[in-house]
Amino acid sequence: MHRILRTLAALALSACAALAHAQNYPAKPVRIVVPYPAGGTTDIIARIAAAHLAARLKQPCVVESRAGASGAIGAVAVAQSAPDGYTLVMGTASSHGINSALQKNLPYDAVKDFAPVTVVASTPNIVVVHPSVPARTLGELLALARAQPGKINCGSTSPGGSPHMSAELLKMLAGVDMTHVPYKGAAPMLTDLIGGQIQAGFDNLPSTIGFVRSGKVRALAVTTPQRWPGAPDIPTVAESGVPGYEVSGWFGLLAPAGTPKAVLDTLQSAVAQAVQQPEVARQLRDLGAEPVANKPEAFARDIAADVEKWRKVVQATRVRLEWRAARVRANGAFFFLTRAPCTSPQTPPSPSATRSPTPPPAGRSIPDTWPTCTAGTRTSSPRSRPRSKARLRAMQPRSIWPWRMPSARATRAWYAPSPRAISRPA
Repeated sequence: MHRILRTLAALALSACAALAHAQNYPAKPVRIVVPYPAGGTTDIIARIAAAHLAARLKQPCVVESRAGASGAIGAVAVAQSAPDGYTLVMGTASSHGINSALQKNLPYDAVKDFAPVTVVASTPNIVVVHPSVPARTLGELLALARAQPGKINCGSTSPGGSPHMSAELLKMLAGVDMTHVPYKGAAPMLTDLIGGQIQAGFDNLPSTIGFVRSGKVRALAVTTPQRWPGAPDIPTVAESGVPGYEVSGWFGLLAPAGTPKAVLDTLQSAVAQAVQQPEVARQLRDLGAEPVANKPEAFARDIAADVEKWRKVVQATRVRLEWRAARVRANGAFFFLTRAPCTSPQTPPSPSATRSPTPPPAGRSIPDTWPTCTAGTRTSSPRSRPRSKARLRAMQPRSIWPWRMPSARATRAWYAPSPRAISRPA
């Protein structure tokens, strides 16, 4: 009986403490983790949100880039943080939707490990081609791809990201065969597209619309179900002959699971007030993004729907990522995360300035350089739980122990050209 009373008292005290915390929130700076490199669309939107959140919360909002592993490093760092509302992640449709479908050993659960706050903005992806391509519409490009299977090279801005999966969904629904060429970012992909090394490209609209307006690339379609307000002259994929096609990119704030609801509501209200300001809405629309600021409950439903949708697409297309294990420290705990050298149906491009626009000969592919573990480091399957220091010391060479990340090295990896399988590096 006394034990039960003590338990109830402890629960009451914790509830009171949580309520007091929520009422005093925020009492210190808020950190927003961007799980992608600085300067990209996610980083820009995070900085816009941070500037206006700081003005309304009366506390500094610091943006920190924790890029790597397709957004997994930054996401797991936030998932393991204290659920107090002072550490947030600017999640995307890739980090909290597609990753769950592609990565079987993802070190976080996009649904269970996070408390959604709100979607700050959403944006379509866009299908573009080099001006020399004899296709003025998406329908003409698909007809060209059917007439020349595998001859059209289409680039995307990251393996397993939203643009890449937009391409895979289009290929599946339209029944066409195009050779996918993954890049590490929008800049190298657009450089090769403008230079004519690849014929088509899939990217977030904000990073590409400037090149469309300058005439360096030709826009064929946007991936949203309706035409985008910022580019009403560009048709949708659905109205271009692929009914049922829909891909929307979103950028939203998430807190660790267990964050008090009052704190989530405070953050959501501050974001909603910010994006309703004409100046903020104009900044986002100039980027090609549309302000959203939905409720946490609606955001949670959207994430669950995204995860289920992309799982079906991955099952149908059999696209997967090939992983190498890497040891990563997040908030004092070690996790086994991974880097993706390529995706299953396609071949990574050469890092050299000149790339061939044609697929590599049978049996070989073009080598690429990817971060991996130091030579001699033992690797294992990615782990979802931290390992003890003793266990890690036994598994890792002393040269990188303790507290040091494995250094990057160039590795040559050859992959089989099969559209449905990928061989492991030699």
